[in-house]
Amino acid sequence: MTNAIVVTTTTSSKDEARSIAEAVLTERLAACVQMHPVTSHFHWNGALHSEDEIMLTFKSRLDLYSRLEAAIVKHHSYEVPEIVATPIEMGHPAYLDWIDTETGAEG
Repeated sequence: MTNAIVVTTTTSSKDEARSIAEAVLTERLAACVQMHPVTSHFHWNGALHSEDEIMLTFKSRLDLYSRLEAAIVKHHSYEVPEIVATPIEMGHPAYLDWIDTETGAEG
């Protein structure tokens, strides 16, 4: 098991996605943020919806999760944004070291 995590959220636009990514990277709460166009189908307020969104995938550390979540919420326009973390159980050691280095982990 590692300290590395992948955190995902979705946004309504590329501009919002870029804004969140920039804020998170500036605070060094993630080493990398990837953006992917997706179409989400979901229930909201009693109705079915289908929306084009931008999914953001953050590479970060478990000990930064609460700060990362707070930064996403602060810059997010959704009333209830998706913010979920998945642990990285194994990975290329050099890549995991890079995440630690770029997020300021003490080595």
